[in-house]
Amino acid sequence: LLLNIVVIAVLSMPSPFRSYTNEPANIWVGFFPFVWLPTFLVPVALLSHVLLLRRVVTELSQQQWLQRSKRQDAQAASKLDRNQ
Repeated sequence: LLLNIVVIAVLSMPSPFRSYTNEPANIWVGFFPFVWLPTFLVPVALLSHVLLLRRVVTELSQQQWLQRSKRQDAQAASKLDRNQ
């Protein structure tokens, strides 16, 4: 979604890459306070998405490791019970 928004914004700006020729042109992004959108808020949103996905992947891998560890402990306990 973020990439889609950035691509549409770039293709709407008055530049050689402009594909959307409907008026008015996307020039308001160059004026304060809207200049904060592409220069600060988009990188912050991107970074927060990356950090969130990293945390989710880490927690999922830890849960899988714990489940595998519990399974191995249960198997070891059952082997001990059979040997006694």
